Amino acid sequence: MKIRIIITSLVLLFTMISRNCYSQDLIILNTGDEIQSIVKEVGINIIKYKKFENQQGPVYTIEKSKVFMIKYQNGSKDVFTEQSNKNPIPKTDSIIVSSSPKASVPKAPEYLTYKLGVKKNKVKLTNAEVRSIYANCPEALNLFNGGVGLHGVASTLTWLEIGMMFLTGYAQNNLDLIPGATKQSVTKRGLSIIGGMMVVGISCNIGGHQKKKKSVVAYNEVIKKTFEDIK
Repeated sequence: MKIRIIITSLVLLFTMISRNCYSQDLIILNTGDEIQSIVKEVGINIIKYKKFENQQGPVYTIEKSKVFMIKYQNGSKDVFTEQSNKNPIPKTDSIIVSSSPKASVPKAPEYLTYKLGVKKNKVKLTNAEVRSIYANCPEALNLFNGGVGLHGVASTLTWLEIGMMFLTGYAQNNLDLIPGATKQSVTKRGLSIIGGMMVVGISCNIGGHQKKKKSVVAYNEVIKKTFEDIK
């Protein structure tokens, strides 16, 4: 009688232990740690579960990539490899051909224009800006500097003409300071000098514009050739 009671007790104890062991899910991490849980959902990237010891508590989540295996209470298992933790790649019957990156298309050059000054996009440039653009084009730079020099001479002559006009007027009013001078002779001499200055000034002004215009042509030819070589 006592033996039967002992055997019955052992069977009941074994049954209780077995039920306790298999009434929980065991989440085994990649680190070897284990989480006693009740698994609620196994998603693509995460696993939702409740802690076994607090089944009325909140739902926890863990990244699927951190889990090695789940042992379910019914004895089945889910083993997760590195590939299975990743989002699945959809299969298609089409063949994907990797295309080589498109070669960058060189930007079309911005040509300069000339109309009483060097212009870029219809905006007149300063001498310093033009020299900066011409830095890699010596021919254009030399032509432009020559044009600037001629314009400088023309500007100087203009001021000299104005000065000569005042000087002629002063001489006309102070003929006694010039021996043998008459008003007509002073006027004629003054106008002759002023006229000569005007001719030279106009020539320098025209020559300056021509040189600057040629500098634009020279620069445009260089960048056009460079662009065609790149293409």
